[in-house]
Amino acid sequence: MGMYDTVRCDYTITTEFKGECQTKTMDKWMGGSMSHYYIDPAGYLYEADTRGTAEWVRNPTKSKPWPYVRLQTGRRGRLRALTGYTDYVTIYPVNYEGERPEARLHIINGKVQSFTLLDRC
Repeated sequence: MGMYDTVRCDYTITTEFKGECQTKTMDKWMGGSMSHYYIDPAGYLYEADTRGTAEWVRNPTKSKPWPYVRLQTGRRGRLRALTGYTDYVTIYPVNYEGERPEARLHIINGKVQSFTLLDRC
């Protein structure tokens, strides 16, 4: 399956696209960097910044190859508006039964201007 980015979509496209979606077209050079994005009901695009919300601590009771444990720091993440982002982005819903629909969003300066439902024939 490869790497992908997660998009929480509250923008009205169709009911299939409400909630968690995925994309591989946000980061052109990587094809997905496992980042998290949010599209609000008005169509504005945000990136989730989770730096500082968890840390890796060495656990002496765990053996190799990975003797670390992830601990939450109690800090909350933030949404950062992507006001300079302009591109076409293809998203598809997660956990969809049957033929998976896709939507191509036209984003200009961090806001969805239009969308097209793609035919997967």
